[in-house]
Amino acid sequence: MKNIVLSIILSLSVFSAWAAADSRIINGNAAYSNNKFDEAISQYEDLLKTQESAALYYNLGNAYYKSGKLAPAILNYERAILLDPNDDDIKSNLELAKLQTVDKDESAVDQLAISEWTQSFVDIYSSNTWAKISIIFFLLTLAGVSLYLYVKVMAVRKIGFVGAIIASLICIVSFFCAKSVKEKITTHEYAIVFTPSVTAKSSPKDTATDALVLHEGTKVLVKQQVKDWYEIETSGGHRAWIKTSDAEKI
Repeated sequence: MKNIVLSIILSLSVFSAWAAADSRIINGNAAYSNNKFDEAISQYEDLLKTQESAALYYNLGNAYYKSGKLAPAILNYERAILLDPNDDDIKSNLELAKLQTVDKDESAVDQLAISEWTQSFVDIYSSNTWAKISIIFFLLTLAGVSLYLYVKVMAVRKIGFVGAIIASLICIVSFFCAKSVKEKITTHEYAIVFTPSVTAKSSPKDTATDALVLHEGTKVLVKQQVKDWYEIETSGGHRAWIKTSDAEKI
């Protein structure tokens, strides 16, 4: 009887949490539809404290974009695309927002075609999906090895041997794809400039010489952090230092 009561309480708690989250989504979407973008932002931001998803970051990005806040819009589109790299709507809105930044992205010019193809291949699936594929082909590898070792029929042994090699290669590739996607989500290598205009320095101190000027919404690669300074690299390969307060990591 005690276990039944505990199960009911737990179920009610889970349902209450789900209902609260669902109401915030509904309220946020309703506010967005009624052009109450600040209210929508508040609802989505509150929900992100307890859960995250590509759709939620995408909605938040849209709300920021509609309210004229370019940097947080790009930040949330970038976070959405990390979780769902193949969503065309997220890609389109991100590119639209980037067109309004002062500093243009030069990575498309510098990036090698083979590197771009490799990244597109890795981004086909989420890290969890790649991990599942890796496990499946690991089991198939074991099955192939078993056929080769324990079956007496030569034709079947050959099939097992070749199958084990192919399955093991797919298993290894899938594993490294899962690792790559996971690292991209968790390492926070990139940041978005939030200050309307910031003068980057040649070294991490206020008295250093000016290196370049960056503007709101620019995406930069964070190379390292020294106290309250980021060493950043632009898409064009220029390195400089900015205050951590001038950018927010994706």
